[in-house]
Amino acid sequence: FIECISSRYYQLRTNFERLGIASAKARVLHLLQTLSLRLGATIDLTGKLKSLSDDLNLTHEAMYRALQELEQDGVIQRDSGVIKICEIPLSK
Repeated sequence: FIECISSRYYQLRTNFERLGIASAKARVLHLLQTLSLRLGATIDLTGKLKSLSDDLNLTHEAMYRALQELEQDGVIQRDSGVIKICEIPLSK
């Protein structure tokens, strides 16, 4: 029970930290980095982007634009709903 509560507390704290990030691109990258720590280097987001955009408090259009910018910057690769983080930019 304590382990479950502790895990949920960590998730909530991470979500609040993520929502405090102003830039949509940085918020999406934070989400992908968090998911990749749990799921490995490849993240399957098939059919989940609209619900994730709600979780990030972004419109789905803003989410798609942020993913496109990250892909153009070479940070991620997308292929049929699967996202791979190629490079993690150093924060300033």
